[in-house]
Amino acid sequence: MQIEATGGSTARRAELFDQYAARIPVGRVAGPADVAPTAVFLASPDSDYITGQVVMVDGGMEMV
Repeated sequence: MQIEATGGSTARRAELFDQYAARIPVGRVAGPADVAPTAVFLASPDSDYITGQVVMVDGGMEMV
């Protein structure tokens, strides 16, 4: 996930994220806005009947 705390030099970080994003089927690295809706849903009453599941929010990496 791309957040400020990933550290390192800006140029090197951009290079690494570009390489990583190229391997993700949706073509980009996740950010907080990609993960937040799933977390909110799972914390809401709408997910009360969901138990013992792993919900992958990975842009399709699990399929690769």
